[in-house]
Amino acid sequence: MNLGRLPRNSQRRTGITLMEVLVSIGILAIGLTSAMSLIPAGKSEAGKALIYDRSATMAMNGLSDAITFGLTRPDSIVVSNAAAATIIFDPANLIPWDTTFSGTATVGRLKANGVLAARTAASPAPLEVEKLMAQGRDDIAYNPPATADDLPSNGFINGIRGFEGRMTSLIAVTEADSGTPPLTPGDLATLSIVVFHNRDTAKPVVSGTLDSAGRVTLETLPTDRTLKSIMRPGTVLYYTDPSTPRLRFAQLSMAAVDTTSQDTYVTFLGRPLPASTVAVYVLTDSVGLAERTVTLEGASAYGQ
Repeated sequence: MNLGRLPRNSQRRTGITLMEVLVSIGILAIGLTSAMSLIPAGKSEAGKALIYDRSATMAMNGLSDAITFGLTRPDSIVVSNAAAATIIFDPANLIPWDTTFSGTATVGRLKANGVLAARTAASPAPLEVEKLMAQGRDDIAYNPPATADDLPSNGFINGIRGFEGRMTSLIAVTEADSGTPPLTPGDLATLSIVVFHNRDTAKPVVSGTLDSAGRVTLETLPTDRTLKSIMRPGTVLYYTDPSTPRLRFAQLSMAAVDTTSQDTYVTFLGRPLPASTVAVYVLTDSVGLAERTVTLEGASAYGQ
């Protein structure tokens, strides 16, 4: 019996073929391509998460800052129209509140002495003071490194650590529905903080209509913007409630764009839709909203 040689079909293979190598490389290439395509999307989502996190922090801080600086104390502010139910503090001064919402909303300014102002004082503080109050300081400005081996250093402006100021805010104080303007100490009011990221100064507001079904129809859009870039979850809009009337701010929790009709179907966070069709104004580049019910403050022993 010859046992020195096994049959051909029983011999073990000891390698792989070129075809198997090519198939393996193809599978690996597809996997790597898929993984690489997720990096830009992940970076974009991480950037959005950072913006929304900062906006939430700034909005909550803004509620406390507004009280600290005296915006809820009628004696420390000066207004254009005392009969308005809503006072807007917008240091950027981009929206004509007095003409657009005459009798409903008006522009407010912090008095020069703030919470220490006398009741009869009427001198407003410089806008730079209000801008500092309404700007975020999380986006620190850095100086580029001198060489490739050096580290970036903090940038200082007039001895203070500089910041980019991309996050800004708008503050509104609205008389409670049961109250009667003008706002006076002891009244209940709603304090609203709207936060923006890289606010568009050329087109700060896009107007349109909002019906009871949640359909928003906007008018002319900015030339460099799309409907989806403006109407997205997190965007803040405002309108006049016809039953009060009061100026209402609302943040979108959902925005479904209908590309065939250029309408957007929306729902709000914590606020019902109006009962009838109203004129609506969308704040472009808005990313956050916080509101709190406050009692307007009166004279203090620490004041003049």
